Amino acid sequence: MSSKTEARAWWIPAGLALLALLIRLPGLNGGLWADEIYSTLYAFRTPFPEQLFEFHGDNKHPFYSLLAHFSLSVFGESPWSLRLPALLFGAATVGMLYELGRRITDYTESLFAALLLAVSYHHAWFSQNARGYSLLGFAAVVSTWCLIRVLRNNDRRAGVGFAVVIALGAYTHLTFVFAVFAQFIVALLAVAGWPSDKPRADWKLALGVFVGGGALALALYAPMAEPVVKFFLHKESTLKGVSSPAWAVGEAIRVLKVGLGGGLLGAITSAVLGLAALVGLTGLLSYWRRDRQVALLLALPVVTMLGGALLGRGTMYPRFFFLLAGFAVLIGVRGASLWAGAAAHLVGKKQLEGPLTLSGLSLLALLSAASLPRNWRLPKQDYVGAMRFVDEQSGKDAIVATADMTTEIYGRYFRRSWHDVRDVATMDSLRRRGDVWLVYTFPRYLARFDSSLASLVERDCRPPRVFAGTVGGGEVVVCTLSQSGT
Repeated sequence: MSSKTEARAWWIPAGLALLALLIRLPGLNGGLWADEIYSTLYAFRTPFPEQLFEFHGDNKHPFYSLLAHFSLSVFGESPWSLRLPALLFGAATVGMLYELGRRITDYTESLFAALLLAVSYHHAWFSQNARGYSLLGFAAVVSTWCLIRVLRNNDRRAGVGFAVVIALGAYTHLTFVFAVFAQFIVALLAVAGWPSDKPRADWKLALGVFVGGGALALALYAPMAEPVVKFFLHKESTLKGVSSPAWAVGEAIRVLKVGLGGGLLGAITSAVLGLAALVGLTGLLSYWRRDRQVALLLALPVVTMLGGALLGRGTMYPRFFFLLAGFAVLIGVRGASLWAGAAAHLVGKKQLEGPLTLSGLSLLALLSAASLPRNWRLPKQDYVGAMRFVDEQSGKDAIVATADMTTEIYGRYFRRSWHDVRDVATMDSLRRRGDVWLVYTFPRYLARFDSSLASLVERDCRPPRVFAGTVGGGEVVVCTLSQSGT
């Protein structure tokens, strides 16, 4: 490779990562949402090395918590500093997706896949989320890139990288183990000589990297092993039946529509999603025909992660599958290219294949980019806006109450001495003293918390003032319940 080619090879992924970084900077300092606040309270502020021993629940992403604590210590506590690791890993994923694409497809598809991920509303959203999901997406792409080199080139350095990356991915969130299980199945098949058109993998190296990665992950979790085991074996999720697989499917469709322009394009988003599913299926079948090993690496994690979620704590969220976003884009770009070629063949003009591919992918990019201003403009949840509104409108001696999760958020994080309403009796007691200003969020969780209280709020709390955010169903609501008789 010439020096000029090497320079271009280096600058392309770096340029793509820089583009992604610039797109993800606006709105980085917007208001935190509930999970980010809980992580700040119970993980990010925890001093080192105490962090290594504490596990308050699956809301803690251990490796990300260490990175966020370091960022907080260096830059001070603010939304942008807590989200800085997510931002950097999210931008880096775009560059690495191009590198993975160059291993499994051509230059054009690799470039378009990376560009689509760069302007993805959802990827930008998670890159501004002080949680470990963008790190998991990075780990999925890098580990796949490394594993391909291990299986096909017996690359020992890539093997070391793979072991480290899967260990850190698992240390970020245990759901990553299900993706690694899919990779392990592919490695087993490669050792067994499948597919037959590929050289048989060196079993010591191909399986040894999983042993090494697993051992490192266990060593990382060892200091907090007892609380982790206790949590997952003895504590049933309080959201079981609320965040169900059926809800997750509906929520996934909703957020995908938002990422395709949402309200801007309204009715056509459903049609676009249907077409995207067909295009994706076409792309996956193409990968299967050309390289079954790669097709499994891209698609099998969906199956293993779905199975893991169903067999786990009984809850499922669309974000569990976010780490596979890069794979989905690669498959989608392949499908779009094939459909463009088919359309060009249909009209008998082969020369139209390139322009049609460019037009289709550009349209997808524009649809996704159309939603980005919403991400830049709105906080994830507007707790601050709701708090300011109450301060300005309620008066000095007003009775202000919170319910369910807002109690801890406003009490512990914002240090407000507002009343904690846990049931109808408590609310009635407050109402006998005067009008009650209530602040709450996530109505479906409030109904799970106390259905009678939720019914009372829905019936009597008027007029609602809604503070919008980008978290689905996470609008912060302020309303008033009138004084009742004694």
